[in-house]
Amino acid sequence: MYSEVSTALRTLLSKKISWEFGRVSRAEESFMTSVSARDFLNYVKVEQGFLYDNQAPEERAIYYIEDLIERKPFLLSSILDDWFTVWAMKWKQRVKLASDKDVDEELVKRIEQETKLFIGLPVFEEAKRFALGSLVKNGEVCFTDTLSEVVVKNTLFSMVVRAGSSEDVRKTLDRNPIFLLNEISKRVKMLSKFKGPLVALKFERVIFSEEPWFMK
Repeated sequence: MYSEVSTALRTLLSKKISWEFGRVSRAEESFMTSVSARDFLNYVKVEQGFLYDNQAPEERAIYYIEDLIERKPFLLSSILDDWFTVWAMKWKQRVKLASDKDVDEELVKRIEQETKLFIGLPVFEEAKRFALGSLVKNGEVCFTDTLSEVVVKNTLFSMVVRAGSSEDVRKTLDRNPIFLLNEISKRVKMLSKFKGPLVALKFERVIFSEEPWFMK
């Protein structure tokens, strides 16, 4: 099921990308198509209320898209047109080609080090899901997987800096995980008001490699 939906969706998105962005290399188009397919799937999960469904939200979203392709192609076309208009605008606004100086590698390493304690914990996964929903609802529909993780890690990092240690933050969240969600909500609202780039891409060996654009 997944491959059939993915292929059909990628074909539609690839045509839209080619039309909207003009002449791009095959590698660029393939990369952009993959990102947009994930973003549209995330958009469907949020808009259709599947995101907080513990019964396989990914599969439900895929089935929903497949059903539209087979039974309501005109409705899918309308939804996709409206969504892609925003996605393309956000790509142009949020994504930039990066040089080495555009990414603070030391800050990235520090954030990764200070937040590794939380990776895999239920509170971290729930926070990413909450961040994804908040981003989409605030109109951030491009690079949603990347931005949701960046928002959570940056929020945790900020909390660690204030608290003094990752362990202290973990204990706080064990008692009150809602505190993290409130902080994420504030950060997403701040992010949505920012009009510059949020994602930096390095073009190496004719293939895009993705790096998060960390806001200080």
